Amino acid sequence: MTLCVSGALLRKERHSFWLTVERKLPNLFQSFPLLPALAFAAMFLPAPLTLHAQAPAPSGTVLTIAGNGFLGFSGDGGPATNASFFDLEGMAVGPDGTLYLSDSSNYRIRAVAPSTGFITTIAGTGDTGADGNGGPATNATLGGVAGLAVDRARNVLYAADFNNSWVRAVNLTNGLLTAFAGVGPNGTGSFAEGPATQTEVLAPASVAVDGAGNVLIADDSEMLVSQVNPVNGVLIYLAGTLFHSGYSGDGGPARSASFASDYWIGADRAGNVFVGDVGSGPLPQGGTRIRRIDAVTRIINTVAGGGTNAPADGPATNALLNLHGMATSDSGTIFVATINQVFQVRDGQMTLYAGNGTNGFTGDGGPALNSEFGNISSIAVAPGGGLLIADYYNGRVRYVVPDSVVLTNDSGQTSFYLPWVSALSGDLALAGNTNLVTVNLGSLISAGGNVTVTGNTSVTSANLGSIISAGGNVTVTGNTSVTNVNLGSLMSAGGNVTITGNTSVTSANLGSVISAGGDVTITGNTSVTNVNLGSLTNAGGNVTLTSNGTNAQVVMNGNVLLGGGTNAATLSVDGTIVLTNSTALNLSSSTRYQSRKWRFRH
Repeated sequence: MTLCVSGALLRKERHSFWLTVERKLPNLFQSFPLLPALAFAAMFLPAPLTLHAQAPAPSGTVLTIAGNGFLGFSGDGGPATNASFFDLEGMAVGPDGTLYLSDSSNYRIRAVAPSTGFITTIAGTGDTGADGNGGPATNATLGGVAGLAVDRARNVLYAADFNNSWVRAVNLTNGLLTAFAGVGPNGTGSFAEGPATQTEVLAPASVAVDGAGNVLIADDSEMLVSQVNPVNGVLIYLAGTLFHSGYSGDGGPARSASFASDYWIGADRAGNVFVGDVGSGPLPQGGTRIRRIDAVTRIINTVAGGGTNAPADGPATNALLNLHGMATSDSGTIFVATINQVFQVRDGQMTLYAGNGTNGFTGDGGPALNSEFGNISSIAVAPGGGLLIADYYNGRVRYVVPDSVVLTNDSGQTSFYLPWVSALSGDLALAGNTNLVTVNLGSLISAGGNVTVTGNTSVTSANLGSIISAGGNVTVTGNTSVTNVNLGSLMSAGGNVTITGNTSVTSANLGSVISAGGDVTITGNTSVTNVNLGSLTNAGGNVTLTSNGTNAQVVMNGNVLLGGGTNAATLSVDGTIVLTNSTALNLSSSTRYQSRKWRFRH
């Protein structure tokens, strides 16, 4: 990478430097003269095709979830797959599952609703400017938003308004936009720690929110990483040396380190911070290092990049990275994007996650590893798993279906949707998310591992009605506000089926379950009046339906094989048994009956 600087990198002189790296600055009309010509030429192209959302897909598959492949602006009020964009930059997912997109050179922030897949503008008028703080976000003008981040606990969207030298905040509850950090394009502030709105933030390239709700800002001009407390509005410097461009400091305090160009930032739930430091690799190639700031010691070290090898499976620090995007998961897994591939970094090892290394557009509906991308501009991790990829030249947002979906102890998420997934090779686990209200698994048909929905004490609706099979256990427990458990399509589970302690449930529909590899246990759902097990013919262990609602009605198949037909098993039922397919209850000879009360009704 070559970096030529003329004069101090102050806000009004941001365009006085030129970076010869294969990445884009947020305002593409100013960064690349070719694009106005492309925009002019686009006026003479055929009208965009009308597309429809792609069918949900299994693990490892890539599919388009927004964008019709044309650069421009269109589609608000309709399916996101019919929309067009011009310069997709930041992406973030809100507490209700809404996907937010920075349509930077259209000077808008747009949102895709998880329940309908429709897209709307939630900030920006489409004109460039710096007006509108304190009013409705849709009346404000933006200067080219680079990065986005959501504080899901406070329901606030943060936007790095790069060309306006602000981080701006959109209150997602009332739709108002305010200045959160920086003094804007015409203000004068200090370079000292203090109130964020009185401190210069010259070139905010990306933003992130850590596990405590602090807002992290990567300033590509000041060469600093800042942290803002959203409660008191105080900004402190977390890492970097003001206006000192270069690579130094690994192994020491982050505040004494230097960045060549801190363009991307992320954080995991533990509070560790990750910085994409463009141009910090060894010369002559340059490249990018991913540097990690420890949450406890605040020591900085390189965890990926800085090598001389082409990106490939192996030690992450051996790779020469030309970074086009970076994202981190709650657990600390790092995703890094080159121009047309995405790699995953975990425990120091890099593995290919998506892309075959060829520029283009192919692969939708097939394995992500075989797909082509056309200049990746941003990536983001969806809550629970799955990677969002802004495929810039293809004018699309694409999604890679994960092996497993795991959302645990996340107090920020209020709704969970899974509209793009048909099958998981691993587990589905939603546990301990105390503010989660709605669970809608959309079109999920199967999970190769366990299905666990437990301890989500605010969930009132749990729609698991599309799941047909699970390779392991199916567990729905301790969701004390749920009134209905719908597993009406579930036909088989490789392990146990357990529905317990959902004290508000009035109906448990498992009417399609034919076989379970282990026990079937439905207990302690004290409000249940109806349990449907009318298709169950085979359970590898015991069947227990006790301590549910008073006089609960249990629908059962008259011919049930328990314990695999050879192992000792127990049938325990309280309530009225309504038989299907038989006039008598026919059980294997090894079955033992244990019940305080039951009666038959045909």
